[in-house]
Amino acid sequence: MAGVQWFTQVANVPEIRWSGRTDVPVDQSRRFRQFREVVDGGESFVVATEGPGPALIASGYVTSRATGLFSDPWKLWCDDQFLRLDDLSEDSEGNVFGRRDSLVRRLVGDDADATPVDAGLLHDRLGSCLVVRGFDSSELCVGGGGIVAAGKAACVLAALQSAASDRSAGVCFPYVDRGDTELVDALHGTGYVCGAVTATTIFDLPAWDSLDDLLLRVPTRVRRRFRKEWADFAAAGYTLHELSLSDDVHEIVSLETRNRVKHGISADTERLTNLRLAMVRLLGDNIRVQGARDASGHLVACGIDIVDDGRYLGLVYGQDDDLGHHKRRLGLGRRQRAQE
Repeated sequence: MAGVQWFTQVANVPEIRWSGRTDVPVDQSRRFRQFREVVDGGESFVVATEGPGPALIASGYVTSRATGLFSDPWKLWCDDQFLRLDDLSEDSEGNVFGRRDSLVRRLVGDDADATPVDAGLLHDRLGSCLVVRGFDSSELCVGGGGIVAAGKAACVLAALQSAASDRSAGVCFPYVDRGDTELVDALHGTGYVCGAVTATTIFDLPAWDSLDDLLLRVPTRVRRRFRKEWADFAAAGYTLHELSLSDDVHEIVSLETRNRVKHGISADTERLTNLRLAMVRLLGDNIRVQGARDASGHLVACGIDIVDDGRYLGLVYGQDDDLGHHKRRLGLGRRQRAQE
């Protein structure tokens, strides 16, 4: 590997360095990375190898203080909700906080107890996080249109950290499946240290042609419960619909805005609308939107997902409070549509 080139936008990467194949998983595609640029905002990066053979590429985004909780490794590390304090005594909780705070202070070279421990401290002392993450292809190191071998991926990610250090850009965080021991071992060999954070949950589901086909494969008690819940869903006046993200964007964004406000998250309706339209523009036929309407036709729940030939990836879900326990029916309906 002769070296790498650094780009601050996917659009700046020459086509020859990013495979134009159309059969790659959608979250490894160039257009999905362009969509993530719109979502993440701020600065993006792509490193591409120089030299003979297919280009090897790693791409992601650079965090800032404004980056969302689940997109910022510093915040995942420092936020108290990830310390798993359930059922601990007050003394034990104090010990957990103390160990976390001590580790952070040692990391930034400040042992003073008066130093507040939060993600801002890590951003100030160590710089931003360069997050390399796909959807279920977590390391997102691609070459010739597919995921590359562990050894090559580790070399590219090591080159990324080197290039980031040269630019004082921050610390590289590739999200890697802990079960991929070959890649984890290869990254250890290049100097990376492994940690664990909240991640995507992946299910392998058999294909089915209809809900009845699915229910034939489950235990009788589960089959009865599903049928009853479908009946309750309909009896409450709810109906399931496939929506058009472009045609129904304002109604979908209105529901999304209400959900954000409900959970104490800032909601910029104009930005959300532009984000959903960018999703349509860049991902097109890979988008699926399922919604539930009440008896008056009001949209009360909605899920936005991306699909390709073999996978169905849930991106966004929200509901009004009055949908209550019926939300499970929407989830099953979304999975059923994935097989059609």
